[in-house]
Amino acid sequence: MIDLSSQQSCSETVNFSNPSVTGNCFVPPLQFSASQNSGSVFPVGTTAVQLWRQMEMAPLRNAFNVTVRDIFKPVLRCPNNILVDCPGDIFYPIVGVEENCSAVIAAQTDGPPSGSHFSYGETNIVFEATDLAAIQVTAISRSL
Repeated sequence: MIDLSSQQSCSETVNFSNPSVTGNCFVPPLQFSASQNSGSVFPVGTTAVQLWRQMEMAPLRNAFNVTVRDIFKPVLRCPNNILVDCPGDIFYPIVGVEENCSAVIAAQTDGPPSGSHFSYGETNIVFEATDLAAIQVTAISRSL
């Protein structure tokens, strides 16, 4: 498993060892073909690397998985706290969200929606975003 090394990329260069075959002292070193070579760039997610060698009797086949993980959290751009002098309808902007590799949508999970009537006191408005790597962030904006 490989973690992304940069938030500006959604892929990673992966190096791996070539396969080896043992068991018959008369077999010359085998050269395998691979669906991706060592040093290839792999996207976020799991990619199967297929190895094969055609021999006279039967082909040799093998495979392994390369998994590249997105470890970076989405970034929520929450509205600033809102300060009002008296109760009333308060409209606040939509929260923004940035993500390096996958589609992500921010959702309000608590508090009244924009345009609602707010009374005296503090009201929390909570937003959450979860990316395809199941990394979640929460942001709170307050109406005072």
